[in-house]
Amino acid sequence: MNTSLETEQTIHPMSKKKTKKIKRKKWIQFLGFILVWALLISGGLYGSKMYVEHLKEQILADLSTQMEEKLSDVQVDVAEQIDEVEINILSDIETLQEQITSFNQLLNFAKDSTNDQTDNSNQLYSQLVELQEQLSQLQKELDLIK
Repeated sequence: MNTSLETEQTIHPMSKKKTKKIKRKKWIQFLGFILVWALLISGGLYGSKMYVEHLKEQILADLSTQMEEKLSDVQVDVAEQIDEVEINILSDIETLQEQITSFNQLLNFAKDSTNDQTDNSNQLYSQLVELQEQLSQLQKELDLIK
């Protein structure tokens, strides 16, 4: 009996050490496995974040380019419209200037051909004043456009 007890005691302490080593190896393997998975997950999250940032920068750059193109198109359209309005106003001013000159000539003629009792010169003069007011108004609009 002693022999069997001694052999059991000698085998038993060795097996405890072996089981502790096996448990420690399994624990280290488990921690390594968890560590690898944590690294994979964090790497995936970091990669996803970087990709989203890259896409955001790319979209912003595309939007900026599109906005610049549209803004330049709008600027060209507005410049064309301003030029068109300016040409129209200048032609209106020329027309009014011609009318003023012709009314001025008529006024001079009417003053020369009528006496003090007629009222034709006053009517022509009032029309001339109205045309001058329109001319000054168009000139102001032209100055505002410039």
